[in-house]
This record gives sequence, C-alpha cells and structure tokens, in this order.
Amino acid sequence: MMGKTHISVGIAAALFVSQPASSAACLATVLAGALGSITPDIDVHNSRSRDALIARLIVVGLAIVSFGIDRALGAQLWAYISQIQLSQQAIGLLGFFGLCAIGRFTPHRSFTHSVLALVLFSLALGLVLPMAIPAFAAGYASHLLLDLLNKMPMNLLFPLESGWCLHLCHADGLTNKVLMVAGLVGDIVLLTLCIEKFI
Repeated sequence: MMGKTHISVGIAAALFVSQPASSAACLATVLAGALGSITPDIDVHNSRSRDALIARLIVVGLAIVSFGIDRALGAQLWAYISQIQLSQQAIGLLGFFGLCAIGRFTPHRSFTHSVLALVLFSLALGLVLPMAIPAFAAGYASHLLLDLLNKMPMNLLFPLESGWCLHLCHADGLTNKVLMVAGLVGDIVLLTLCIEKFI
C-alpha cells in the first residue's frame, strides 16, 4: 500500500490498541502509530521512493504539530519525555537508527517487513518513549498486514527466505484508496472518542 494509507490506518490501529486517556498520551499515540506505520518502508529504493519521502514528511509535520499542541496544552508529553534517563534515550535512538541503517541496505520487503524487525524497532523506541510501545507496534503491524494483501511477497519470518502475500491487490490500486479513506474515518472517530475522555 502507499504511504498515506499506511499512515491513516497505522494511526487508527494505534488509537484502537492504546485507547489513550490524556492529551499527552493521545499525541504520543498518534505520533508513534504514524512512525510505526512508515518505518518498514525505510528499505524503499525504487520508484516508490517519492511516496516514501512524502510519507516521512507527513510524519515530520505531525510531530511538529503534535509538539506545538502539547506546548499549548501545558507540555505534558514533553515533561514525560524529559523524565526518562538521557542514557536510556541515547541507547534507544542509537538502536532505532542503527536498525534503520540496516534496513536501508536490505532488499525491499525483507528484514524491515518482518516480525523480528517489528519487535526490535518497538524495543528500541520503547527506550526513548516507553508509553509509545503499543501504539508504535500497532502501527508497524498494520503496515505488515496491509502489505500482506499485495501481490508482492514479503519476508514476514525473516531470516527465513520464504515470502508471503495474499495476491489480493496492487499497492496503488482501488483497495489502497478504500483503505486510506477507511483509516481516515477510523482516525476521526477514535480521536473524537479519545478527546472526549480528557475534555
């Protein structure tokens, strides 16, 4: 599927799994779900690289807006992040970006599209922002599930070489558009329910 679809479905999956009860948790959930939903495509090297770049820019924009909202609401998320030991955060960031570097040098839909990568990336991010692990993992898992629908196999059980896919649709076809709209509707509904908890 395409980047915007992964983001919309990833955020919905993260909100559904995490069900945050505060503004800080809601912002962390949205960010972590969006980040998890695009992380598997760090291995994109072909003509889809423009789509992957747009998806990354969307997540950066979400981060800027989220931290702006957090600041306007009293910086609760920032306060939570600043309580975590700097050395722990540094190890987590090094691990996360190290995994990204490994992913950049692997073929598309191999290492980063595996259960192993989901676990490793989630653990690395968990050192930086522990409250975000369920949301990030949900976003990451949603990416793998969506890509499983495609006609191009992925190495879900890496390092085993067998590829998996359901051959149901093309990544940029009608199914992609339907799933993106469904994800956006889910985002709106789940964000509304989330906001009602702390207003």
